[in-house]
Amino acid sequence: MRYYVTTTPHASAIELVYADVLARHYRLTGARVRFLGGGSPALRPMLSLSYNVFNNSSASTPWYTTGMSPSDYQRWWVNSDVRVHVVGESSPRPQLSHSSDAVCVCPDFDASEVELLVRRYGSDAVRWWLLRSRVDGQLVPMANKDLHNSLGTFVDRVTGLVHRYRDGEPPPGGNWPSAHVAPALARFDFVAATDAVRQVVRDAADYLAQSRPWELADPDEVLANLLAACRVLANDLIPFLPDLATRIAEQCFALSGSLAPARALYPRLKK
Repeated sequence: MRYYVTTTPHASAIELVYADVLARHYRLTGARVRFLGGGSPALRPMLSLSYNVFNNSSASTPWYTTGMSPSDYQRWWVNSDVRVHVVGESSPRPQLSHSSDAVCVCPDFDASEVELLVRRYGSDAVRWWLLRSRVDGQLVPMANKDLHNSLGTFVDRVTGLVHRYRDGEPPPGGNWPSAHVAPALARFDFVAATDAVRQVVRDAADYLAQSRPWELADPDEVLANLLAACRVLANDLIPFLPDLATRIAEQCFALSGSLAPARALYPRLKK
């Protein structure tokens, strides 16, 4: 499969994050992806955006083909299996000329303070907030609830148990189902997609509480499943929070026979 994901030349932070989630998700399925991103170049490193072509065109439409070489036009415009255009509510709509065209319309959002928010709270908290709420005053409480209290506490407890009972050596085996984010992302429902990941965290935390591995004579099977859940989360979070996903992977995969020294995955944010 070949996907072409675009934003407008003057894309807002929320347009860019929506498009980035979709592009990363498609790549995880094994598809080949061209991601044409616009907006402020400063947002690319700040929000960990993965666009591979920057759109600096002054054309309002069709921005998605302006400046393409003949070979790129044929490969990514004519022959793409899916073309997804992420636009703000007040932005010009692309002219759909192919059955594979889809438009993801995101809310208009004044993101003039996004750079300041990222510097203060980090890209994970800001991306999570843009995907789930955008309500003033909710960024810090949401990050602390979902990323610190829920996800961070779970991963920290699991890696701590592996260090405590196995000196950091992961037990063999383990299995945990991935989040079903594809149906939600197919309809551009980013809240439902992130809810699916949150459900994995809740289910795994319930399993930890019910299995109580610290009371078992042989906790290896339970620890293996819990560690598998952490690794699934590292993969499932790549489209949404790529930086945090990398930190989970660093904590939960043993590259030298044992896990990395335990450290807090996501410290609590202060307002």
